[in-house]
Amino acid sequence: MMRKTAVFLLCMVILVFSAACGSTRGKNRDNTAENGSQTEIDSAAREKDGTLGAQISNPFSDCDTIEEACRQVGFDITIPDKAAGYSEKKIQTASKEDMKMIQVFYMFSGEEKILIRKAVSSTDISGDFTDYEEEDVVSAGGRDVTLKGNDGTKFLAVWTDKDYSYSVHVSDGMESDSMMGLIELIN
Repeated sequence: MMRKTAVFLLCMVILVFSAACGSTRGKNRDNTAENGSQTEIDSAAREKDGTLGAQISNPFSDCDTIEEACRQVGFDITIPDKAAGYSEKKIQTASKEDMKMIQVFYMFSGEEKILIRKAVSSTDISGDFTDYEEEDVVSAGGRDVTLKGNDGTKFLAVWTDKDYSYSVHVSDGMESDSMMGLIELIN
């Protein structure tokens, strides 16, 4: 009798495991179909660089002139008309309730080399979160300016003046004196 019970229990255990394995196979088949669809969705959402992510709309719009940009955001900015060695200038604004900003790129051969920003803000608006080796606070044009860089070359300057924050980012870097001269032309 005990032997019959043991055989019966063994058969039941095998039956339960068989059913579980069978249902897993069915789920895998269903998941494969779902994954196939998901792969198509993932491929459609994949970025140019191969990464997957949600797309955020660009808050900036292009402007033809500084005057047009100033009208859009409701404040003025003074910048150099031209920067030595830079052939093009691109002007943009962000004009939403929580963000009013003008940014100007000075470009060389189509590459953005110098970025000047001004916004209604009291925080760092540079968007540059690089850990630079050097950080100095200097006086330029009567303002305290934080210069950041490496090995004596400055890549970033940030400061505030009244209700506005400013930043200058130079992709190839500049000597301190050149950066200070540029900052003094910005208001």
